[in-house]
Amino acid sequence: MSAGGSGQDPGLSSDDSRSNYTESHGRKDKGKMASRSGEREPLLPRYEDQIASAAAELNQSTPPGSASYGTTAPQGMSPSTSIQESDDRMLWSITKSTFSKLATVFIFLAFGFMILYLLQINSLREEIVRVPQLNIHQVSLDSLDGDGINVQVTGFVQVDYDKGLQGSQFRKSIIKGVSGLIGSIDAGEQNITLYFDQNYNILRSSHNHNSRISDNVENYKINDDDGGDDDDENPFVHTANITVPSLTVDTHHLHNTSFDFVAKIKDFGSPIVIGTIAQHLLANDAMHFKAHTRLPVSKWGWNFGTYDIDFDQIINEDDQDGDNEKPKGLLNVQLEDIKIVPSKNLGLDVITKLSTDYKFSAAADIPSLLWELKIPGCPKPQSSPYQLASKGRTYPIHLLPQSVVGITVESNLAEIPFEILFPCDNGPSTNGSNFKSPLDMFIQKYISGETNLVKIEGSSQQDDSLPDWLSRIIQSVSFTIPFEGKKGSDDLIQGLEFRNFRLSFPPSQPFPPVYAPNQPPRVSATIRVHVKTPNLIDIDPDMDLSVPLTKGSADLFSQGEHFAHIDIDDWIPCTTEHDEGPNTYLVEFDIESVPVEVIDQSVFGRVMREVLIAGGSPIRVEAVVDAEVSTPIGDLVVTDLPAQGDTVIRSSGF
Repeated sequence: MSAGGSGQDPGLSSDDSRSNYTESHGRKDKGKMASRSGEREPLLPRYEDQIASAAAELNQSTPPGSASYGTTAPQGMSPSTSIQESDDRMLWSITKSTFSKLATVFIFLAFGFMILYLLQINSLREEIVRVPQLNIHQVSLDSLDGDGINVQVTGFVQVDYDKGLQGSQFRKSIIKGVSGLIGSIDAGEQNITLYFDQNYNILRSSHNHNSRISDNVENYKINDDDGGDDDDENPFVHTANITVPSLTVDTHHLHNTSFDFVAKIKDFGSPIVIGTIAQHLLANDAMHFKAHTRLPVSKWGWNFGTYDIDFDQIINEDDQDGDNEKPKGLLNVQLEDIKIVPSKNLGLDVITKLSTDYKFSAAADIPSLLWELKIPGCPKPQSSPYQLASKGRTYPIHLLPQSVVGITVESNLAEIPFEILFPCDNGPSTNGSNFKSPLDMFIQKYISGETNLVKIEGSSQQDDSLPDWLSRIIQSVSFTIPFEGKKGSDDLIQGLEFRNFRLSFPPSQPFPPVYAPNQPPRVSATIRVHVKTPNLIDIDPDMDLSVPLTKGSADLFSQGEHFAHIDIDDWIPCTTEHDEGPNTYLVEFDIESVPVEVIDQSVFGRVMREVLIAGGSPIRVEAVVDAEVSTPIGDLVVTDLPAQGDTVIRSSGF
């Protein structure tokens, strides 16, 4: 049958016509692809690519025998009409795909906003405030100003939903997922009320702190209706208010947000509390704090409310694993030098230089401050455990991170305070009768190489330029530092000489002399003592320093054997002059006809024979001397000074 009625070329079958049509379009597509082969791949799909993709989808979804793009139109429908319908279906497919993606994004956003809105529900709010885990690594002084203290705070915040949230794991997973989608939240500037645990260091260390800082300061109060104990046993006391800058916190589960900022501490509570905290900061002690704040939270410009948050934190805690060395505090000081010079006004000027390792990361400038130096007083209960020795001023201190810091203290001594010169009526005594004074006990411990504890207290009189809040706090600062004794090689007595050493016996004694307890021999001599001040103390040569009186006792040794003992019970006048070398003095005095107690008669007899036959015998003298020292600011008595030296007993007749 002829195909002419069909409108096709008689020489072509229907399949051939479809094939030619497809080939012509295929050549066009290949030409387009060839023309674009040298172009970069576009970031977004081209419209024609979307058409081709949609056409492929339509071809795949068209049932066998139905019309499709690139085929002959069904009977009664022109090819142009069929192509138009295919274009409409492709456009609808593109539109549906785009709206599907946008709807997914909007659903997630809506879900996120819903979760953030739900944060304002009390039950979830109470849980969510427990999610952030605050970890403070270090708190150190940054600077001071008229409003308060600026402190450098470093650490991190970790978001841990497993610790903070309750309920099923599915519920936690939903909140974790949405929080991860949110990514972060903005925590606004906070005003934190800080409370200090006054009992923490008392329970964990042997520091001598007050058992209670104060009974009339504001206690830390939280959940008053929880049925707990009343405030009488509450160790937390109000300390200060702290302003903390805003911070963007990562909301992904177990992600850390590090911070390193300067916080302002102001509106201080009791000066006694602040003084105690300052002491711990200087010593780098661990401290226990609690804090309360109202935290504003926002995201994308939307305010999600304010949350009540309480912190419980120990700072400067010891590293339990021992991986990191804990920096030493400023109270670990080394005494470098003490210089004593006559004052231009009255008395003496004492300039003390100390040093300490500053291992913190923050720099700071500390202004000049006035202090009172106290030494241990008489044993209790007669007087205060510490007595004022002098007042001093620290020079301004510039702290540089990880450096050795020099501290200079200048004191003016117009007179020696009577409280440290007056002998105690209990405690150690001299020769079993006269009790020592606090200053005498201090010097004795230093000379013996023992460590004294020196108490430093803020003076009640500070410079007018100092902020009022700081002046009140400094008056409440009180701490002790060790004052180490002299080293073993730093001997106070550099040498001992006996000149014109003579022994005399009663006329009734036979010759060679025989010791009789009721008729002891007597010694006479000129004794010269070479005295040098400790290496750390530099005394101006023009300073009027002398030893007008002395007394004491001595043991005599020959070839290591103790053979005699001498007691000088009465004060003997002395002369003092500068000796060779810096800070060295020569003290000279005479003893006349002092009784000698013979300890070993055989050794004593041998020494006397050597004196008689050889004209002299070498001996060693080990003495304990009491001395009255005269200074420009007053006289003081120093007891039990050790003195030793080698000399020769020479004959001058019996």
